[in-house]
Amino acid sequence: LIRMFTSKEWQSSQFVKTRDEKLVKILILDKGFWKNILHCMRGVFPLMKVLHVVDSNNKSAMGFI
Repeated sequence: LIRMFTSKEWQSSQFVKTRDEKLVKILILDKGFWKNILHCMRGVFPLMKVLHVVDSNNKSAMGFI
């Protein structure tokens, strides 16, 4: 996303002229935004692994959980 918003192609596109694009660009280029995304991913990833095991038909999930 950072590369997209800083690319020459994006800068010359019609979307750059909108007010919303400027707000989104500020958000995407903010380092705090990416730090928060990383925290979210660290919290969700273990849950995703458990849900994958529960949804799997390969082995009984109750013994694992």
